[in-house]
Amino acid sequence: MEQYQVEWLSLIRYQLESARAQMRQPPPLNALSLSSAHDAVESMMGLCIEVHKVDVKDKATFMELFNAVDKAVPENAKLGGHRTGLKALNADRVNFKHSGSRPSASTIERHLANATSFLEAASEAALSTRLDEVSLVHLVADQEVREALQAAQNDWNSSRAMEAFQGLWIAYDLLIGNYAYKESYDPGGNSFSTRPAFAPNTWGVRSEGKSMEMAYRWLENVDSWIVMSTMGIDPRKYAYFRYHVPPGSRSMSGEVRFQKLQHQKFTQEIFGACFQFVVEAALTLYKKEFAYDAWAARRPGDGGV
Repeated sequence: MEQYQVEWLSLIRYQLESARAQMRQPPPLNALSLSSAHDAVESMMGLCIEVHKVDVKDKATFMELFNAVDKAVPENAKLGGHRTGLKALNADRVNFKHSGSRPSASTIERHLANATSFLEAASEAALSTRLDEVSLVHLVADQEVREALQAAQNDWNSSRAMEAFQGLWIAYDLLIGNYAYKESYDPGGNSFSTRPAFAPNTWGVRSEGKSMEMAYRWLENVDSWIVMSTMGIDPRKYAYFRYHVPPGSRSMSGEVRFQKLQHQKFTQEIFGACFQFVVEAALTLYKKEFAYDAWAARRPGDGGV
């Protein structure tokens, strides 16, 4: 596939993850997952049609697109078996969109399961790609963060679970640090943090005794929550991330040391949720990018003093 098609497939997986998150919301919000799942399926059909250069008429219906994709893939792919489930999804999505009619929670779950099954089958049959291996890193604007996320994913795929989770911390740390540096009004400062510019180092604090060290850790913890909240990152997902990902600290040389978590668990579900959190945090931040160059603003002739 072309690069833009790879990114298109990443967006489809992201649409599916968004639909799953919406499904877990209480009624009536869970009904929004119908539209998201439907969009993901329709987008997959469009991608498959483009990749295989299938001729379809203008303004083809949802099911006509499905039939075109079904004919384009090998018969042993058996995409035709998804026709009934997708037809039901389309009907309930139309009823919800045009009349506000909401199916039950169990029906919504069934539609999501059918949509997921089709997306997985179509991705493998028409695009020769497993959907669960499609990376979301293409959606991240920051190159350093993108590379760190890809490294974490590679570690996970290679069964290096600890390194993978540590890689997620590195990616998140880069994301927050790079964004704060880029969006600061004060050159070299951090507009989002309450931490003073010349805060004492850890070793200096430890020399003042255990109580001072604990108080300092408390303040650092509070500051991290302030940074997260002022940047608009979801605090509940951040709490989940902090619980499951071992925290690290950077030395002046850039070396990262990690603390060990007593409750550390390595599962696909946890890694996927934490990976998704970093991606969503990146998307949230760069929606709000205001591109103020604090360094340029200080230079004579560039609007500075």
